[in-house]
Amino acid sequence: MSGLRAAIAFLTRLPIRTPSGTLGAAVAFFPVVGAGVGAAAGLVAAVAVRVAPPLVAGLLAVAVDLAITGALHLDGLADTVDGLAGGGDPERRLEIMQDPAVGTFGAAAVVLALGLEAAWLAEIAAGSLREGPPWLPVAVAAAAGAASRAAMVAELRRGPAAREGLGSAAIAATRWPATLVAFAVGALSALLGLGGLVGLFGAALGGWAVASWARRRIGGLTGDVLGAVTVVARLGFYGAAVAVGSWTW
Repeated sequence: MSGLRAAIAFLTRLPIRTPSGTLGAAVAFFPVVGAGVGAAAGLVAAVAVRVAPPLVAGLLAVAVDLAITGALHLDGLADTVDGLAGGGDPERRLEIMQDPAVGTFGAAAVVLALGLEAAWLAEIAAGSLREGPPWLPVAVAAAAGAASRAAMVAELRRGPAAREGLGSAAIAATRWPATLVAFAVGALSALLGLGGLVGLFGAALGGWAVASWARRRIGGLTGDVLGAVTVVARLGFYGAAVAVGSWTW
């Protein structure tokens, strides 16, 4: 349970004290926490779409995700895009990523990510009204949360770290047993049928694309990059799953 508590403390803003020396164990529970955050957001979408337009339901679901996580991963996305899209050598790009100010590239990335996620959640919520089942937004959002954190664990395992920090500590602490558990939880997304399976591939592709970009531009990963991996992987899941539009085999 200390690993689960640590994962909640690392990935959310819930008032849970981080147990000492449990970062390696926490990695196995990252997809579990992601599934919980996603389920909460999906529940809001499923309820709100019955009293409000689908896009409003999607926006409210995104707001719940942001409230639980403290926009932690979006902050990483903004810093990552600002740094990797900037000029100069890798050291200069890392300096830009450490700057608390958000630049034009980062702001645009955040707006685009929020808009896409809200739109895709709105489509899923609207689909639950047309065809059912009513719990579909909860299941899909939970699967997206789990798959996106599993994608982050995959990149943690691959490494390397670009600088010292929480990201490098997480990379050093990630071991195969925890990695395999995380993968197994993320793979449960396939229980949603064809949409879930394709979404899982979309999440893996999105996370890999961001991490590969960082390896080319700064030589490795940081905590900000891992946050960006999570956001883009989740968008990859939603985009691929909605494109397929089938939740059965």
